[in-house]
Amino acid sequence: MRAVASVSDYFKKDKNRYELLDVTGPDEYHERVANNAFTNYMVKYNLQIALATMCWLKGKDPAYYRAFVERLDLEKDLPGLVEMNDLLYLPKPDQKSGVIEQFDGYLALEDLKLAELKARIKIPHEYLGGGNGLATTTQIIKQADVVALLNLFKTNFSAEVKATNWTYYEPRTEHGSSLSPCVYAMLAAELGKQDWAYRYFLKTATIDLTGAYKRYVGPLYIGGTHPAASGGAWMVAVFGFGGLSFDGVTVCLNPRLPTPWAGLVFNFQVKGQFFTVEITPDQVRVEAGGENTQPIRFEIAGENRLCPQNGELIVAYGK
Repeated sequence: MRAVASVSDYFKKDKNRYELLDVTGPDEYHERVANNAFTNYMVKYNLQIALATMCWLKGKDPAYYRAFVERLDLEKDLPGLVEMNDLLYLPKPDQKSGVIEQFDGYLALEDLKLAELKARIKIPHEYLGGGNGLATTTQIIKQADVVALLNLFKTNFSAEVKATNWTYYEPRTEHGSSLSPCVYAMLAAELGKQDWAYRYFLKTATIDLTGAYKRYVGPLYIGGTHPAASGGAWMVAVFGFGGLSFDGVTVCLNPRLPTPWAGLVFNFQVKGQFFTVEITPDQVRVEAGGENTQPIRFEIAGENRLCPQNGELIVAYGK
């Protein structure tokens, strides 16, 4: 029986840091890699949340905290988790190129165009990843990986780093998953690449109308409907083109409507308060729900305003 790995197994004394080994990131064409950037950042985030929760619980209810730690036998693990949080390796953008290496050794793989890789396919529908797939020795990836990282952790990276990595990984992404185009669309919208954003939005939103997706991996049928991609299309519309975000205090709306659209209307809820947003090419209108109980602060196209609990905001932009 294989022993369960402990936190200490991932500590590299020569580098004074923790590393994450033998993982498969979102890409999936490259398996059992070391220090996948997306995975490392996600582990760091989860460690921070877990430790912050433990700290909050200890202050809120010390007796429950002690019982909780004892029940889960966490006493010995907590110091290691604290140290791992402090010393976990997080891949950074290259100082010269600005590219975040997807995993250790990725940039040393064969760099070729997607069309060149597909020209090597001998067996229809063959899987490009796994132990012997055509993509495994190349930089061609299945779906958004570093771009997914940049989309989730928006405040960790500059706009320049986001743009550099979007540009680098986009032509190297096969989009072998229906969940990939929406991620590229959201980051493209944030970066002002409206043509790209809309192109990828349409690919996501129409996937079950056009049938333009993988139906087979080898002899295995993997077709069907794509409700998660439909959710991704909604995210592109609301978070990408509507520019909706929330920092815990202020709701931000940074509209980026695609040229073909005359407007966008959506509803959302924050802190138990309901709102309807109507965006046109020259103004944003926010209407508070009739049952709202408190005002909420908004930043709309850079203008900071307080929306009354039963009122509305109208802000002009783009002129």
